[in-house]
Amino acid sequence: MHSPTIKNLNRKAGELISRIVLILFICWLITGIGYRLFCQENIQEKKNAMYSVLSSIDVLDQYTLKDIHLVRNTKALIAQTLTAHFVTDRNKDAVLEEIKDYLLDNGWNIISYRNTNQIIFMEAKKDDYICVIETYKDKSAHIWRITINHDDFFSRYNL
Repeated sequence: MHSPTIKNLNRKAGELISRIVLILFICWLITGIGYRLFCQENIQEKKNAMYSVLSSIDVLDQYTLKDIHLVRNTKALIAQTLTAHFVTDRNKDAVLEEIKDYLLDNGWNIISYRNTNQIIFMEAKKDDYICVIETYKDKSAHIWRITINHDDFFSRYNL
């Protein structure tokens, strides 16, 4: 006799959860689109601030940073990331050590660090910014990618 009541309760709970998820998705979508449409000045200020952070990492001045651009992940309506690349034939361990020492000497905290034969990944934080430096190796040179993003709720959860 209790079985139909439990089935009804499960069905109603499923419907309620489905509606809550749908409402949250619609709120996220409306908020994100509204932010992109009406907060262009704020978006530009954040971009300029991230560019200033990238420019302030003086150790990178010896490399030619290419393809500096703001990445707008299709899933993230509010979070922004500034990305740049450089290529060098120098030993990747020497480049990594140089960048790591510079960051530590200038107030950055290393959050995550991985150095394998092929890939280097280092994540550092300073103030409201996170800098990720990673490398991919092709046959002729080491390609490094630097990303700068805000350490805020939207970036952490890719919203």
